[in-house]
Amino acid sequence: MRLTAFWRGATLLAAACVAAFGRTVTHGFLLWDDRAFIADNPLIAHPSAATLVTLWTRPHLDLYAPLTYTLWAGVAALAGPAAWAYHLTNVALHGLAAWAVFALLRDLGGRGSEAGALAGALLFAVHPLQTEAVAWASETKDLLSALFALAAIRAYLLFRERGDRRVYVAASIAFACALLAKPSAVATPAIVLVLERTLRRRSWGDSLGWLGPWFLGAAAFAAASAIIQPASDVLPWVPPLWLRPAVALDTLGFYVRKLVFPLDLVPDYGRTSQSLASTGALAYGWAPAAGVIALAGWLRHSAPWLGVAVAVFVAALLPVLGLVPFDFQYYSNVADHYVYLAMLGPALGLALAFPALPPAARRVAVPVALAGLLVLTIRQASIWKDDPTLYAGTLAANPASIMAHNNTGQMLEERGELEQALVQYQKALDLDPGNASALNNVGNVLFKQGRYDEAIQHYTAVLGLGQIPERQPKTRIFAARMHNNLGAAYLKKARYRDAVGEFQRASALDPDYLEPCYNLGIVLMEFGRYGDAIEAFRKGLAIDPHHSALRAQLEVALSRAGR
Repeated sequence: MRLTAFWRGATLLAAACVAAFGRTVTHGFLLWDDRAFIADNPLIAHPSAATLVTLWTRPHLDLYAPLTYTLWAGVAALAGPAAWAYHLTNVALHGLAAWAVFALLRDLGGRGSEAGALAGALLFAVHPLQTEAVAWASETKDLLSALFALAAIRAYLLFRERGDRRVYVAASIAFACALLAKPSAVATPAIVLVLERTLRRRSWGDSLGWLGPWFLGAAAFAAASAIIQPASDVLPWVPPLWLRPAVALDTLGFYVRKLVFPLDLVPDYGRTSQSLASTGALAYGWAPAAGVIALAGWLRHSAPWLGVAVAVFVAALLPVLGLVPFDFQYYSNVADHYVYLAMLGPALGLALAFPALPPAARRVAVPVALAGLLVLTIRQASIWKDDPTLYAGTLAANPASIMAHNNTGQMLEERGELEQALVQYQKALDLDPGNASALNNVGNVLFKQGRYDEAIQHYTAVLGLGQIPERQPKTRIFAARMHNNLGAAYLKKARYRDAVGEFQRASALDPDYLEPCYNLGIVLMEFGRYGDAIEAFRKGLAIDPHHSALRAQLEVALSRAGR
C-alpha cells in the first residue's frame, strides 16, 4: 500500500515537472554562459578520451565541475549541439530531484506521511524560484549536484538507522559526486547535521563523528574553489569581516521574500554589497531575516517544523550568503539558482506541518496554492525562451543590469545593428567602466565598422592602462581576446609584425583560445615561415581536432613546406 502511494505521488510529481518546464525543451541556447560552457566549447561539442581527461584535470571557465561537463559531453555524443537535448536533460534531472525529495520527506515524516511528503515535494518541484536552475541550460550544474546531494543525505540517514557501513560508503560516494558536479554541494554535511540534531535528536558528538570526513572534504573543495575563483579579482569592493553577517542576513531576507512572493524574478538583481552599503540598506536589511530566525526559535516547541525549515534553508545557502566572497557578487549577492537545493527546507517544513493543518487547508488551500505557484512557474519559464525576452525582462526589473546591457549589445551586434550595439555596450560601461567584456565588445564593433584606427586606439589604450589585468584568471580570457582582435586590426593596416606579436600574446594568455592560432598561422605563411605556421595550426587542432578550416590550412602549409 505504501509503495503504491509512492508511485502515485511519483507520477503526479513527474506530471507537475513536465507541466512546469516541459516547454523549455523548445528553448535555445543563451548568450549568457550557454555558449561558453556548451555550444561553443570544443571540449563539450566534440567529446573524446582526450577531452574528458582535460575536463577532469583542470577547471573550465574558473569552475571545476567535471561530472557536469562529462554529462554534457555525453549529451553531445548522443544529440550533437542540439539545445533541446540539454534542456530535456535539465527537466529530467529536476524530475529525479523532486522524486528524491519526495522519498526523503517520506523517510523523515514516518508512517502515514505520504500526503505531506507529496505536498512538500510538489512545492520543491513547481516553485517559481526553481525556474532559473531548470530553464537555463548552463545550470545543469545545480540540478546534478543537488540530485547527488539529496541521494547522499538520504543514504546517510539510512546508514544511521541501520548501521550498515556499506550504505555509509555509498552515501559518501554520492556526496563526492555532488561536489564534482558543482562545488556548492559543500553545504550537504551542514544540512545533514541540521536533520540529525533536530529530527533525529542526536548529540553533537554523535552527529559529528561520521560527518567529520564529509566536513573535511567540503573544506578542501571550498578552499580549492576559492583559489580557482578568486573573488577579489573581480569584485570592486569586498565587505570587511565585521560587515559580512549583515550582508548574509540581507541576502537571506531577500530569498525569504521571493519565497513568499515569487514575482519579478530575473537572473541579475544588481543587489551588490557595494550598492547596499552606499545606499545604507545594510543598516536595516538584516532585520527581516533576523526576525524570521528569531520567530523560528520562539516557536520551536509549538511549531518545530518552522525551525527545521529555516535551519535547512540557511544551511543549504551558507556557501552563497556572502560570509565568504564569491565572484558572482560582481553582479549580485543573490541569484535564484542558488536556492535550488535550499528549497528542501520549505518543502520539509510543509511536509512536517501538513498533518496538523485543518482538513480544509489540506484538501483545498494547499492544492490551490501549489496550482498558483505552478501557473507562475510556467509564466516564468517562458521568460527564458530566448535572449531578447530574457534581457528585456531583466532590464525592466533592473535597468542597471550590466549583464543585460552587455548581452543585449552582443545580440544586436550579431544582427548587424552595430550602432545600437555600441549604445548598449556604453550603457554597460557607464555602470562599470572596467567591465572587460564590454570593453572588448566595443573594439569588436569598431573593427566590424571598418574603423580600424579607432579599434587599434581603443584596444591599445585599454591594454596599456591595465584596465584588463592579465594576471587575474577571470580577466585573462578577455585580455587574450583583446590582443587577438588588436592583431586582426593590425592586419587590416598591413602592420604584420605587430599582428604576429599580438596573436602570440593572445595564445600565451589563453592556451585554450583557438582563433589566435589560426590567425598566427595565416600570417606566418604569408612570411614564408611554413614551419612556424605548421606549429601554430597544430596547436589550434590540439584545442579542436574537428576545426575544418585549421586542418585545411595545415595541409596547405605542409604542402608548401614540402612535407
